[in-house]
Amino acid sequence: VLCNSAYPERSVQRRNRRTWRVPHARRGEFFERPLPRATLAAKPIILNIGVVGKRKRQLELLGLARTLAEKGLSFELRFVGHANPAGAYAAKFLREVAIGADVGFTSYEGPRPLTELIDLLDGASGLVHAPSEEAFGLVVAEALARNLKCFGARTGGIPEIAEGVEGAELSSPGDDRQLGEAIARWLDEDSPRPTTAAAEMRARYHPEVIAVRHLESYRECLKCEP
Repeated sequence: VLCNSAYPERSVQRRNRRTWRVPHARRGEFFERPLPRATLAAKPIILNIGVVGKRKRQLELLGLARTLAEKGLSFELRFVGHANPAGAYAAKFLREVAIGADVGFTSYEGPRPLTELIDLLDGASGLVHAPSEEAFGLVVAEALARNLKCFGARTGGIPEIAEGVEGAELSSPGDDRQLGEAIARWLDEDSPRPTTAAAEMRARYHPEVIAVRHLESYRECLKCEP
């Protein structure tokens, strides 16, 4: 079984004779476009990217952003992703984010195609991705591939992505106090972006790198005893 992180690998190891840990490749566009030289936004922009739902915890992040804004910190938290108003969680999020947008500390961008998504990443300073559960966490690798500061939860495959990478800072899952303190410190330090994260993501998750690892696993599989 091919596993994209230690998280699913632990779930299947006992039921299978052999597993290989091979992460997902990032789409080539994240590596092909030149990196931005500077962030031009008037105030730091923090992105949250993903389908709006309970496991992604957008409502909780919205509450955290409100607390930070009430402390006088200047930033904008932008949510990107599909929100189905027929679902109770997404419907409440849409109501709450509209109120936050009126105040000026947040906005909802809706889903975006790839080129516009990279534009949003390049215009931002950071990303926050703090789900309650996660298999891998590709969005963290995508943001780091564009040299964004990343705040994440220590769950699923996120610790593997963040390990040894400049600008990646993880908190315990569900610990919004710890997460908020980390974001506040970064904002107080003028929200710097990393400079080496993109090169590290290229070395780990470029499609050519992952293709080689897949070939290695296939060759090992062919050698396995029936």
